Amino acid sequence: MSEILAHHHDRCTGVWRGMYEDGNDLIYCTECRIRYANCSLELRYAAIDENWAGIYLKRLTDEGAALLKEES
Repeated sequence: MSEILAHHHDRCTGVWRGMYEDGNDLIYCTECRIRYANCSLELRYAAIDENWAGIYLKRLTDEGAALLKEES
């Protein structure tokens, strides 16, 4: 069965972080604070993928804003 990584709400802009607490590997969101304890490798990879997608989208947004600023 496949695990799903999800924020508390769809519009969350947080970043996934990993930590070790009380003998458990955790993944948590920096914004909505949802936590996944004893997470599988599948969830860790999903968190990495989502973080990279967010970084890429932010870069594209910044580039688009810079182009619009140049045009005005």
